[in-house]
Amino acid sequence: MEEKRRIRKNEIKNEIKDCESVITRSNETIGRIRVSNMGVTYVKNQISILKEKIEDKTKLVEELNKKIDDINNGLLDSDIQKEYDDNRKKSKFIHLKNEKKKEEKKKDNDEKKKMTKEFWAKVKSDSKDRYNKRRDMRYQYKYFTSVSNTVPHYLRKNLKNMPNNKGYIWRGVYCYGDLPAEKNQPNVLFEKKKGGILVIHEYRSNGEYRRYEKIGRDRKKLVRKECRRLKVLSSLSSI
Repeated sequence: MEEKRRIRKNEIKNEIKDCESVITRSNETIGRIRVSNMGVTYVKNQISILKEKIEDKTKLVEELNKKIDDINNGLLDSDIQKEYDDNRKKSKFIHLKNEKKKEEKKKDNDEKKKMTKEFWAKVKSDSKDRYNKRRDMRYQYKYFTSVSNTVPHYLRKNLKNMPNNKGYIWRGVYCYGDLPAEKNQPNVLFEKKKGGILVIHEYRSNGEYRRYEKIGRDRKKLVRKECRRLKVLSSLSSI
């Protein structure tokens, strides 16, 4: 408590010094005004104001000196302790408030950093995907061009007389007929396999796929049937 008393007395002494400084300046101003060439009425009013200020400050100095005596006698210990506790609570509140602001700012910055990192990761991923798609397209087109040049003459001839929903699979490349497609009919592709097996792929508009196999002049047999999810092809402009 003695340290708290000392701190409070020093604060009061500083207030007393400020008051005494005001009193000194006011007395000096009164002295200058009295010998000035200003109007009598103005001088009287200013002196009255200054004297009132001197009187107020003098009373305040007396009150402050009494406070020092009361502090020395321990009469203001409870007030000093309360003021100390209030200031400590206020300081703690301000500290917690500042810490909360720092935490919120850090959280906000971390979130922004995370969003920025995710954004650039997505940009990088999308760029990589576009590159891979372009590369795959170039490869597939190169392969398609290469295989197209090897399609036998008899198949080319047959394709000219086939509708566009029918055709052949030649070395993995789908070759469709040149004529208009038959309405409400499935896509049918023929593919020759080793052993004289003719595979018939049938794709229906509802997503159903049927695979038939046929050997020589035997009747075709259904060997597989499944429903596939229809894929929506993205625009080439997105690649």
